[in-house]
Amino acid sequence: CQTIKGALAQWCGGNCEPAELRSMVTSKGGTTAAALEVFEAAGLGQVLESGIKRAASRAAELGRLKS
Repeated sequence: CQTIKGALAQWCGGNCEPAELRSMVTSKGGTTAAALEVFEAAGLGQVLESGIKRAASRAAELGRLKS
């Protein structure tokens, strides 16, 4: 949990993009790199993007229903 908090603080407090931050904290051949390889091979980024877009779309739909 502290690792995530630290990463968010670096990202929100600076001007770097998430990919740049990831590069800064990922050791070549380390555990994070190994996990990222699996995530990328499984298409996790696309799944997350699709889920976020669908949630935003549904939020807009719900907002219109309340109006």
